[in-house]
Amino acid sequence: MRRGHISRVLLSLAALLLLAGGTVHSLAFRKAAAVVDGSNLSGQYAAIFKGLWLLVGVMSILIGLACLILALWPRLSTKTVLAVLGALPFASAISIYSTVGAFAPAHILLASAAMVLTAALLSPEGTHHPAYREAPALLERREQELAELRRRLV
Repeated sequence: MRRGHISRVLLSLAALLLLAGGTVHSLAFRKAAAVVDGSNLSGQYAAIFKGLWLLVGVMSILIGLACLILALWPRLSTKTVLAVLGALPFASAISIYSTVGAFAPAHILLASAAMVLTAALLSPEGTHHPAYREAPALLERREQELAELRRRLV
């Protein structure tokens, strides 16, 4: 199997984990909100907790969608984009480990981050949008056209 194919498989698996995790997390919002409402947190802190709960679910889903899109169309990405994309669940996992400890969602985030970062390392060099490859030739054509216009004007 070529490195590019392995990269796409890893991105797809990471997308699956992130999409499933984000969906489950978002669906659990009502239960989490009920627990918060029954706690002794002030109204402001309860609202902050609820907002952060939804944020985590939505961000996981969005990162998962980005991984899926880049797995399907790898030319839309670069190694740098994949590295930044992999850093997001990695930072989330580290945050969970440092505050909650060993917790299954942190393991899932860490696994997905490892897959995305490995995909970045394995993605073929120069995988980027075709327009970037065509830009030097387009620039040269434009310079030739400009030179021709200058000759006509002089």
